[in-house]
Amino acid sequence: MAQCRIGLLTNYRFGVYLFSRNRLQKELDLPLADLDGEAFQRYLESIATHPLYLLLDLLGEEFRVEQLPHVSGRDRSEVYRRKLQQFFPTAS
Repeated sequence: MAQCRIGLLTNYRFGVYLFSRNRLQKELDLPLADLDGEAFQRYLESIATHPLYLLLDLLGEEFRVEQLPHVSGRDRSEVYRRKLQQFFPTAS
């Protein structure tokens, strides 16, 4: 398997682990209070050539399953944008 990264988000921490050659190595482990958005964006841009799989371990969150129509290209982007706007109206 090629290199990949696994992000683990909990209610209190965010960590990123590199999986390569059947080994798991911690790259980043921060309390959420210390997570700087701009620095994190630069980090994501620096690892953009490898996939990042995100695991969520969140207490008290309500998750829902949504059925979306099979669309592609620009239509797909528009469906996603509308769904995100529906659930997060104050987000930009």
